[in-house]
Amino acid sequence: MDTVVKSEEQWKSIPIRFYYKGQIIRQLVKLQDTLQDVLVQLEIVPEKLLAHSVELELDTPIEWLAFNLSYADSFVHIVII
Repeated sequence: MDTVVKSEEQWKSIPIRFYYKGQIIRQLVKLQDTLQDVLVQLEIVPEKLLAHSVELELDTPIEWLAFNLSYADSFVHIVII
């Protein structure tokens, strides 16, 4: 029987959707990065980051987001204010 849930060893990256100034930015992100690493690449300086109505810190690991805040579509959805 095939398993639907991936183990940590199988995951290398996670898709993230950032909602920023009326745009949707889709980014495939490595699990070892932090939110700050990704936002530097995107050249975005946020005032706030929200996921599930919770404010996120810039040093939040992407791996933690992937395993705790991803939706059924496998994306982590983050609003940038």
